[in-house]
Amino acid sequence: MVKYQIFILYINKKKSFLLGAIEKQKLVYILNRDSQARLTISSPLEAHKANTITFHTVGVDVGFDNPVFACLEVDYEV
Repeated sequence: MVKYQIFILYINKKKSFLLGAIEKQKLVYILNRDSQARLTISSPLEAHKANTITFHTVGVDVGFDNPVFACLEVDYEV
């Protein structure tokens, strides 16, 4: 049985989130407000590596510095 797992992580202070899957791409989005206080979402920032299995992902609390996500990954050859 193949089990698919999707990671959705949100960092509150930097207002960003990461979408990722076990063997697929990881994408980071930054959330901002425009001059009329409407929520805007940035274009996705790619954060993946080829031939990698991701076991777990967490958002690291770094205060108001740039958002940091940590991933437990293993490289494999095809």
